[in-house]
Amino acid sequence: MRGFQWTYRVTSGGYDDVHGGFDLGDRNGGGVSLLEFARAFGMMIANLRFLKKDEHLVTFRSSVAKTQIDFFLLRKADNGLCKDCKVISMEYLTTRHKLLVMDL
Repeated sequence: MRGFQWTYRVTSGGYDDVHGGFDLGDRNGGGVSLLEFARAFGMMIANLRFLKKDEHLVTFRSSVAKTQIDFFLLRKADNGLCKDCKVISMEYLTTRHKLLVMDL
């Protein structure tokens, strides 16, 4: 499964307007495309605004990688509505896919 992959924490890297700076790190092409999409449509990636332990960031885990592949997008004007986002580490949608929730 190919998703948007980050491998360790970094800063927002020039996407301060759409990215809170709290992710798993190195972006692949899909991750950059997601950031460009959010910027083009005046959106913010809600679950990258909150500092979390890795277990509350990783939405897909396989034997070779742990990745963030699920994201909540909000209009920038509605950004204040989001109080928290995290992965429920004990809940699985499928074998290796974890549930991402957002508190509004």
